[in-house]
Amino acid sequence: MRKHLFYLLLLGVVFTNAQVLPQVEWAKNLGSTGGDEGWGIANTLDGGYIAIGNTYMVDGDVTANYGNYDYWVAKLDSSGNIEWTKNYGGTNSDQARKVVPTPDGGYILAGMTDSNNIDVSGTHGEYWYEGEWYGDYQDDYWIVKIDSAGNIEWQKTLGGNHRELLNDIKVTANGGYIISGTSNSNSGDVTDSHQSDGGYDMDAWVVNLDSQGNIVWQKAFGGYDGSSRFESIEQTSDGGYIAGGSTSAIGGDAPPLKGIADLWVVKMGQTGNIEWSKTFGGSRGQVAHSVKQLPNNGYIVSGVSSSADGDVSNGVDNLNTRWVIKLDDDGAIEWERSYHGMWGAVTLEITSDGNFVLGDMIQQDANLMKIDVASGEIIWSKSFGGSGRDMIYGMVLTPDGGFVTVGGSNSNDGDIPGNHGDYDILVAKLSPDCLVPELTIDTTHTICVGEELTLTADAEAELISWYDAAEAETPIFTGTEFELPELTETTSYWVEAANGVCKTGRTEIIITVNPLPVLEAETTYAICSGNEASLYASSPSNVIFWYANEDDTEYLYHGNLFVTEVLTENTTY
Repeated sequence: MRKHLFYLLLLGVVFTNAQVLPQVEWAKNLGSTGGDEGWGIANTLDGGYIAIGNTYMVDGDVTANYGNYDYWVAKLDSSGNIEWTKNYGGTNSDQARKVVPTPDGGYILAGMTDSNNIDVSGTHGEYWYEGEWYGDYQDDYWIVKIDSAGNIEWQKTLGGNHRELLNDIKVTANGGYIISGTSNSNSGDVTDSHQSDGGYDMDAWVVNLDSQGNIVWQKAFGGYDGSSRFESIEQTSDGGYIAGGSTSAIGGDAPPLKGIADLWVVKMGQTGNIEWSKTFGGSRGQVAHSVKQLPNNGYIVSGVSSSADGDVSNGVDNLNTRWVIKLDDDGAIEWERSYHGMWGAVTLEITSDGNFVLGDMIQQDANLMKIDVASGEIIWSKSFGGSGRDMIYGMVLTPDGGFVTVGGSNSNDGDIPGNHGDYDILVAKLSPDCLVPELTIDTTHTICVGEELTLTADAEAELISWYDAAEAETPIFTGTEFELPELTETTSYWVEAANGVCKTGRTEIIITVNPLPVLEAETTYAICSGNEASLYASSPSNVIFWYANEDDTEYLYHGNLFVTEVLTENTTY
């Protein structure tokens, strides 16, 4: 792994007591001796992962190929071991970009194809440009629905007579799909383009599908004398959509340009109507690779800029730099910041604490960087890899609060073992950025009915939560000391300590509640002054203790028959 110091990255890096730098738990090189690349990854219901990329050789982990590049999907267990693999495509080039879990337990695969055989059907048109024939078919969006075992349920090609390049797909709230990319068609499925059919320039193209892959609506976004594309899209809390990419177009849907190409963010309604459209950047080029709505509203946009003016306050002129913008609900800039030494903020995920993590490459190593959402300050930066070139193209948060990434690597050392030759699909699991607390507590207690008890948990943790059931969602108390209600029978409680998403797991505390013993005794005796009193009490299977005062801790005698000393006045025992 390359070792570098970047003074600009180290400024403002702050760890809280509960946050630590993630560590590589495992890394896997998957693929063949050919040049393979991984683009998408997702969690699976069984605690494993599913990764998608592109392969064209048949060796190593790849057992089949239809010709040229195929979609290649690998189902992995929780440790990154292959459970099954499948390839999808035709005899021409099929380029995968995303894999997304579907509500039925299957997956949607998305990318583009210029095949029209084997797994692929319905591809649009021949490709002619300036009177020359370039091939029977040019890239369409290609959407493939598979079940949990990788079997194809349906497939759809979307596009026109010319070229469509898919960048993103998400599942919508109603079980359909929203897709973004770019197109230079004005035919077939593409009916409202600003471009001539097959022209040099391209529009951003958004398609909404139902759960069976049928087009609900489609819309081209752009202008004239320049190209536009959307690299990221997701549904927003109001049922609309937010998309991010770039434009160099003039007029049409495109706002006035600030540079050669601007970072472009568009907020849409539920049917693709533009609610607002904003461009950002300086005098050179900018593009958004990812845009996400924040939990408390507003948006985070990550990408790259080569400007050092305009909206870009700390960029480097003519040098591509990771650029992040925080927008309010209406698209106004709240803060923006450049992070030097970066490749371009390819992927972005919102973390459970409301901050976010960027993934891409820094100085040939894969890199994750966590950013404070309120200020843009770096919380931590983690690079990993080997002596080759290691890239991140996709990332998801894992259920344990860690991270799993996918990309490409030609390393065979450092963090990255097992290269098959040339570039492989790199899948890496990183630990959570927090410490699991150590929890100390007595797990068994015995009391009598009506006796008070306070449970005390000892842990250096942000939160200690108490539950009345092992699977309860809502705690009944939070804090270190839990004063129990009056118990009449043996009862269990559960406690866990947490630093953010890093939790101990729930520990059961059992409180055995014994019934009060039955005591039989005469409560008054009469004797003559100067005599002893013989006091008798019984309780089956129990020992009787006699005390001089109600609150005494030391007893006078134990046994059923207690003979007092000589008494000269009224006395209570």
